[in-house]
Amino acid sequence: MRTVWENLLDHNPASIAALDSESVQNLELRAPGIVAEDNLYVGNAMDSGGLFRMINHATIRSTIKRRLLNFRGILPSLKTLFEDTKYLDACVRGMRLLIPPTKGLMVRKALEAAFEPSDGPAFLQADPNQLFAITLPSTRSKFIYAYQQLWLFNMRHFPDLSGVEPRKEKGRPKSTPMRSGASTKDLASR
Repeated sequence: MRTVWENLLDHNPASIAALDSESVQNLELRAPGIVAEDNLYVGNAMDSGGLFRMINHATIRSTIKRRLLNFRGILPSLKTLFEDTKYLDACVRGMRLLIPPTKGLMVRKALEAAFEPSDGPAFLQADPNQLFAITLPSTRSKFIYAYQQLWLFNMRHFPDLSGVEPRKEKGRPKSTPMRSGASTKDLASR
C-alpha cells in the first residue's frame, strides 16, 4: 500500500507529507486506469482541486493526476486492507479443511508436508469443459502449481467451504460450511 501511494505521489517527500485522509477516502476502491467512470472522477477532482488540496504546484498536480489516471488497479487504503483481510481469513478457513489439525504449522507448510506429487502432468481447468495438461519440471514446481490451484479454487468457493460471507447480500440465505472430506471432494468435482 505504501509503495503504491509513494509511486502515485512521484516519491516526492512534500507530496507524501501533504497526503490527506479525505483524498484517500475519495480515491479508495477506485480504479482510474481501468474504469472510465473512475477515470472521469479523478480527472475532474484533480482539475477542480477536490483531491490533494494541500498540493498547489501545477506541475506536481499534473504528475500526480497522470499517475492516478494510469494506475491499473484498485487504489488501496487501510479500509481496503481490512476488507481484504476478512476475505483472506475466510479463505484460510477453507484451506484448513484440507489439512489435518497441526500445531505450529502454517497452511502452506502443512500442505507441503502432505503433498505427494504424481508422475504425470498437472492439469489446468480453463472452464467447466476444458482441461489442459501441463508438464512441470520439478517436485517443487508441482507443489507451487498445486498450491496456487487450491487457493484459486478456495477463493471461488470460500463461502461453501468456510461458511463466512463478508459481503453477503441482504435477504440471501447464509451458506452452511462443509466439514467432511467427502463434502469438500464433492465441491471440488464441480
